[in-house]
Formats: sequence, structure tokens, C-alpha cells
Amino acid sequence: MGDGPAFLIRGMMGRHPNLYADISTRNPIYDRGIPIDEQSLTHGDGTIKEEWRTLFEEFPDRFLFGIDVGHQDRHDMIGEVVAYYRSVFGQLTQATAEAIANGNAKRFLGLP
Repeated sequence: MGDGPAFLIRGMMGRHPNLYADISTRNPIYDRGIPIDEQSLTHGDGTIKEEWRTLFEEFPDRFLFGIDVGHQDRHDMIGEVVAYYRSVFGQLTQATAEAIANGNAKRFLGLP
């Protein structure tokens, strides 16, 4: 889903029922040259932004979890990134968290 705002992603998902998005770079840990607040799913205190919580709960079957680790420095950040997303998932309903964390990818790939 790149760096699009929640309202844009919601509109695209509403118009395109086969659209999926991955959340791999939506964290405050990777420095990607844009303001951290814009790329993060959470506020500075770690609470999920309400527009993202609402969107994930509205389309729980359309988001995929992944981690972009192309650069060596990102390999060193994996633990921190995983902890961040666990915190985000902990603020969603259990069903939504499980779907995004692994259920959607399994279903999408035809895995049990």
C-alpha cells in the first residue's frame, strides 16, 4: 500500500474487491526519507492511529504482513520491526490480527 493515507486505501479497496495490500514498510523504524509520522501506523506513543484500526477492521481479509529486508541495516532491525507489528496486532481484534499476521497470506497462497 506504499505510503498512501488510510482514506485512499479504503477507497481503492471499496472499488476493487480483489485488491490486497501489504503493510511491510508502514512502521516508524525504517528511515525511508519521508516523515516517520506519515509512514507509521501508530502515534509516537505506540497507539494505533484510529483511521488504520478502522480500515484493518473493515477489510481484515485484504491486508498482508511482510517485512522488507533488502538492506543490511534492515536485517539488524528485524527484531524491532517484529516487536512493532506485534504491538499493532495487539491493538486489533484477535480475528483481524490473525488474518493480517498470517491467515490472509495462507489463504491467498492456498495453504492450509
